[in-house]
Amino acid sequence: MANVSTFDYLHTLLMRLSMVVMWLTFFVFHLTLFVLAVVALWWLRIPLETPVEQLASFAQSLPAALAGLFGLSALTILGLWVKLWRRAYGKVVIPYLFRDIDEHMRTQG
Repeated sequence: MANVSTFDYLHTLLMRLSMVVMWLTFFVFHLTLFVLAVVALWWLRIPLETPVEQLASFAQSLPAALAGLFGLSALTILGLWVKLWRRAYGKVVIPYLFRDIDEHMRTQG
């Protein structure tokens, strides 16, 4: 059995916690955008059926058919968006969380 230090446990715990914070941030950000869109529709007095009808008519249009032909579905776009979100979060937040630990490890090692 490998000797695992307390530092490794704490590091793993902090990484998992940062992933939970990332997903919470992702959902809160997108829910906020959704609420702002609904408020904008209400404020501009646009009936909710209008955007739904436009979305339905787009789904039957030529650009939507071409996008489907090239494999661009909503699920593919969502997957790419999540991948971009994780990459940006990983490049910004993770180094910020571990900046002191990395510096300490460089001076000790």
